[in-house]
Amino acid sequence: MKKLILIIEDDTAILDVTKQLLEIEGYEVWGAKNGQEALDLLKSVERLPNLIVLDLMMPVMDGFKFRAEQLNHPRLSFIPVVVVTAEGNRSERKDQLKANAVATKPIDLEEFLQVIRQQCS
Repeated sequence: MKKLILIIEDDTAILDVTKQLLEIEGYEVWGAKNGQEALDLLKSVERLPNLIVLDLMMPVMDGFKFRAEQLNHPRLSFIPVVVVTAEGNRSERKDQLKANAVATKPIDLEEFLQVIRQQCS
């Protein structure tokens, strides 16, 4: 069975390109346009993703609020998260959000794929 990744990203172009890239790499990929949509999806499915790729700045529910909700939910709290952000110090963001890894925008594709592979192994 393919590893499943959930991408939470409000920019449709970024979501689509990232989804295509990860599918080419052999992953099954789901997308959500904000944290609330992602939470609703995660609470409604039987199979949970192996990894969440999380943008921070989004409407409705941003990445910070999503991560807080995820960490407080017993069924969802164990899912590793890679935060994708255009701002802030990487290690500071990683600690602040208790993330497994942080990727900065603009994305370096090789570095991003390496992080994904590490987190999905």
